[in-house]
Amino acid sequence: MLLKLIIFSLILFIIIYWVLPTSISWYLVKKFKVKVRIGRISLPYLALKNVHVSKSGFSVQIEEVCLRSSFFNTEVTKLLSIYVKDIRINKDIQTKNDEHIEEFVGRSRCKTDGVVSNVLDFRHAKVPPSILTFAQFMAVHINNISVVLMNNDFDPGWFIHAIAKELHLDGSIVHNAKTLLVNVALNEAQAKILRHCSMRRQSLENLNRIRPCLGEISFDIALDATLFAHDPLSVDTLTVDMNRAKSTIHGGLYDFLSEAKKSTKPENQLSSRHHTEFSKSTYSNESYQKIAPIVPKNFKFIIKAATFSAVKENSQNDFSAKMQLFRITGKFNSKSLNELANLPTLSSEIMLQHLDIDTKYEKLLFIEQFSIESMLQNDILNLYVKLKTFQIIYNHIEIFDWVHNNFLSRKKQKQQHRGQPLLLQQKSLPNQLGACWPNKSMKSEILQKDEEFLRNKGLVEWIMKRVIIKGCAEFFNVSMLMKLDDEYAAMSVSHTRLVLEQIEEKRSSLYGNKLLNMLLNQRHWSVELMIESLWWSLANSINDTNNLKKSHSPGSPFFLGVSLIKLSSYSNATKLEVSIHTLRTEYSMTLAKFMIKSLHCIKQYGGLKAVATNRATLEQCSSTNGGFTNLLISAKIKDITAYFINHYKACLLLSFSEITLSRTQQFCHLKLEEFQMAIMRSMTASSLRLTDFTDIFASCKLIRLEYERQENRRPKLTVYIPGNTEAIWNSNLHMHTLTLIRNMLELKNDLSLRTGQQRNAFDHQENVDNAELIVELAAERSIIFEIKLSERHSMQWFVENLLFSYKDGNLILAENIFIKIDDQHIFTLKDVDIRSLSKLDMLMDERTNCEGFICASNKVWVATIGAFKAIFPYDHDFYDAVQNQFISHFKWLKMMHNYKKKPFTALSPLPSDLVIKITEFLVEISDDPFEVKLRDNYVLLVDEYLESLKRKALFDKKIEQRYSERLLKPAGKIESLYANLVEKNSEIYIQRSKKIRESGPVRTRLLAWIMTDVEILAMADPSMHGTENVTRIMREIDSESPWPEEGLEFTTLWCRNVHVSLSEWKFMLRDFPQPMFYVKTMHLFGILCGAEQAASKRAKRDVYIEVGEPFGTDVIQRSMTALKFYHDFNCDLEFCSYAFGPCWEPVMAQCNLSFEKISAPSKDPSPPLPFWDKMRLLYHGRLTMIVKQFTVLLHASLDPYNTTEEMELTWNNAGIVWTNAKIMFRGELNVTVRTASRYDDCRLLHFPHLKLTFKLKWV
Repeated sequence: MLLKLIIFSLILFIIIYWVLPTSISWYLVKKFKVKVRIGRISLPYLALKNVHVSKSGFSVQIEEVCLRSSFFNTEVTKLLSIYVKDIRINKDIQTKNDEHIEEFVGRSRCKTDGVVSNVLDFRHAKVPPSILTFAQFMAVHINNISVVLMNNDFDPGWFIHAIAKELHLDGSIVHNAKTLLVNVALNEAQAKILRHCSMRRQSLENLNRIRPCLGEISFDIALDATLFAHDPLSVDTLTVDMNRAKSTIHGGLYDFLSEAKKSTKPENQLSSRHHTEFSKSTYSNESYQKIAPIVPKNFKFIIKAATFSAVKENSQNDFSAKMQLFRITGKFNSKSLNELANLPTLSSEIMLQHLDIDTKYEKLLFIEQFSIESMLQNDILNLYVKLKTFQIIYNHIEIFDWVHNNFLSRKKQKQQHRGQPLLLQQKSLPNQLGACWPNKSMKSEILQKDEEFLRNKGLVEWIMKRVIIKGCAEFFNVSMLMKLDDEYAAMSVSHTRLVLEQIEEKRSSLYGNKLLNMLLNQRHWSVELMIESLWWSLANSINDTNNLKKSHSPGSPFFLGVSLIKLSSYSNATKLEVSIHTLRTEYSMTLAKFMIKSLHCIKQYGGLKAVATNRATLEQCSSTNGGFTNLLISAKIKDITAYFINHYKACLLLSFSEITLSRTQQFCHLKLEEFQMAIMRSMTASSLRLTDFTDIFASCKLIRLEYERQENRRPKLTVYIPGNTEAIWNSNLHMHTLTLIRNMLELKNDLSLRTGQQRNAFDHQENVDNAELIVELAAERSIIFEIKLSERHSMQWFVENLLFSYKDGNLILAENIFIKIDDQHIFTLKDVDIRSLSKLDMLMDERTNCEGFICASNKVWVATIGAFKAIFPYDHDFYDAVQNQFISHFKWLKMMHNYKKKPFTALSPLPSDLVIKITEFLVEISDDPFEVKLRDNYVLLVDEYLESLKRKALFDKKIEQRYSERLLKPAGKIESLYANLVEKNSEIYIQRSKKIRESGPVRTRLLAWIMTDVEILAMADPSMHGTENVTRIMREIDSESPWPEEGLEFTTLWCRNVHVSLSEWKFMLRDFPQPMFYVKTMHLFGILCGAEQAASKRAKRDVYIEVGEPFGTDVIQRSMTALKFYHDFNCDLEFCSYAFGPCWEPVMAQCNLSFEKISAPSKDPSPPLPFWDKMRLLYHGRLTMIVKQFTVLLHASLDPYNTTEEMELTWNNAGIVWTNAKIMFRGELNVTVRTASRYDDCRLLHFPHLKLTFKLKWV
């Protein structure tokens, strides 16, 4: 019995420890083609020890596999539970032969050719009963899992090591075995990717730098799923919950990836090509119905308390990211209520909360909450995106250092070693770690095929054609901080909302962009963008939103209060509607430095490489711009302010109360309201308001601009100004503006955004467009332009009803032009018409009569003036204001802008001809007001004296009548009556004196130069153009004057053929009845040259221009040489008279004193020349006059109002020739006496043929 027991025990032992494991191994090999080796079986609990499983290179070692039941252990929840302890999985990754891959690709290609679609069909799939039984009665618990994936073919080798503490797989059947619940939990999972040291010899430095661990990750994850068991397969719910996720990337991973790209085998590209070809399949409406059963109807993916960090070689955190919650939820319904719907009903939500990304020293990114909600129903996709409190900090030093060390440095090393032969070909790296193309042709071919696939047959396009997308995105408290070395910038927006709407109505034409056609599918759409409180600040400027809404903070380049932008389709066009309230911009040196620094930082990454643009690119750009002709714009912007600050801390203000823009396909309207420019020369306040700018130098109530562009017609720009326009200029303002412009140009040069070829091409294109543009400017009221020369002098220009037009030529029309100097009304021009013409028939006829002219026609400027008046008030310092300071400022401007005079040669551009027509011409010098009052008082006294004599005679006559009637009179009665008469005379004189002052303006004229119907023609020609031609003509005109052998240099040199005609010309003194000089019907023609010799050092004087702080005083040099005239004139006069006498000498003396205020003597310190000597110095040449009657009147009376007592010298049919120092008269001379007696018109002398010559010689 004992022996039998021993034998039975031995047999049982052999069966359990050898036969049973062998049988199980044989069954698994036979059934599943899996090689299994079981070490032993443990009893009394059935447990498999030392189990080894291997297949396809995988090696699985299990320490123990045991079975437990709830019948024997209350801790077990299932009838039968499988417990696995200490499982180890190993895999040696080996390379495959190229032949096997090619064979596999060929087989796959054959298979895909015969299949219409590669989408699996799950509509009739069911859950196998074995799985239901397993889920109902069994569970799997695995402890201590270890997975190792090793690749030794790569040098150095790498391997992945993953471990997990627990893995639980459980399931249950509920609802009368209709529902299957699945639960999978993985606890304390960890994974690391490591590398071996290279087999090649490494230096000590490299060994210290190389770390074995490349990256690691750890997490806990749980999966819960609900499936419908008895009906066709359908996944109802799926929940994936991941907790305590933590991942770390080490610095060696970047080197490892860069080496991986070099070692990818060609078969990887072949597999990629196979994958690309295999993915080409057609999509139909049934595609999503096939996979609908396995798509969860309710799904949820949650990540809690996740951490991601990057560690360098020094084991310090390079940066770390922490996320509190990430959640994806959704609902899916394959059966839509709408039978016409092509896609199922789907709703989903993505939620992200409290994401922090920190660097070693500060926070990089913070997101409080980010969510995306979507709803797909009836083929309409509604999206809602919400972002709350988004903050990003860019520290260039840290981020660029990280990018450079991990990426850019390796890229540069790769570029340096590019082209060198590879001595060692490395293989066997999986596709997931890197890939490179065998050659560029294969890459371009595959990419081209992929793009064609996505464009023509892609799933995305298939879905987009059937889905109408609508959405809304809202962003709250989005901010960004940039730190570029010592430059700081912050940007923030309080609230932003973006809304997309589409309707089913379609357009009649396609969109110009392929992406838009795929997204919109010819449907009408609208996009609405709303922005609240968008600002950008630099350095330490105030960035409080509440303060920025009320005032401007210096150092804030941009602020936007509220804006609403709507872009929608309208018929076959696109309509843009913009509404903005409170827009402020600022340019400052701080902004310039920040932009330069930003460009420098971008260039450090290798961006912004200047590439020359060819002609094809320019044509493409022009064609692209032409596509905007269908854009309709309606924009309104209120409260626009721009601040420009130069490096002197002076602030220029540009503001508009409202800007309105309206654009159609042919017209564009722009309206600017309450335009204003001001300057603040020193900024001390921390905030600026419009009321702080008191120095306003430009303002306009309203400006309207209209741009019209039609086919086969030139574009037209119309500017309309209905209100008054004012502008002020002074040297200090000019320098601040010039400094600002130069600062901007320096910034443009520093940025170097465009190359020279691009700039030339664009400038040429702009010149072509401007040449074809028609410009019209109309200003109804006054345009006031004031020039502030100094504290003492200023000049104001008033232009009323201005019209400017540029079409084939320039046209300027003005009703009135007034010029005030020092608040005194000096010049008046009425009915001004100035235009430029390509040619004028009248001038062409005149040019045919000019000897030696080469050109038959020339471009011409024609100026027509109805009335010209110049009235100089008494004691007005016109010379100092105009001749001194105004011209000095003009020369100062040329010095400031580095204007260099061009050489005057025969090849210089020929100036235009000039035609000036003036109907009424008046130049008046005002008399001394005291002299005027004396004269008026004297006339009144004389008249009152005569009137008093008449009253006294009448009074005496009445007294005699009284005496005849009554001989006796009371004593003293007669004396009292005479006293009353004298008192009455005084009262009458006083009353008449007051009435004279109140009756109207008093006489102000001292001298009046009057001309009517003046016409001046000045013609230029190549024969008298250029220094050589002009000097030759000057020497021909004045052949007597010596000419230096070394020649002369001139600062002013010109020559014209001049024609002057007028109907009347006279000089009037005060209110004298007789003109001092009178000409009737004059015509003058000939050559006139003007020359001013270049001044020597002694002939220059310094003039100081007070510019003001911080520019101080500038010094310019002005020449003291006189402008000389060389002329050869012929003149025809119908009548000419000249009157003079001792009675006019006081008036002439007063005129000479007044002339010194208008045209002062030269600043030359040398003694002044007498009149005739000065005439000989300034005027050279010949003047020939043919006068029908030339009269000289010599007054004999001391009364200037007396025109009867005078002697008359009359030349009839006279010829007068005035040459250098010589005057010759020839004709009939009559000397006649004019007197108020019977000897009136008595001829004293008569010379029928008289030749009279006067010669002047230097003393």
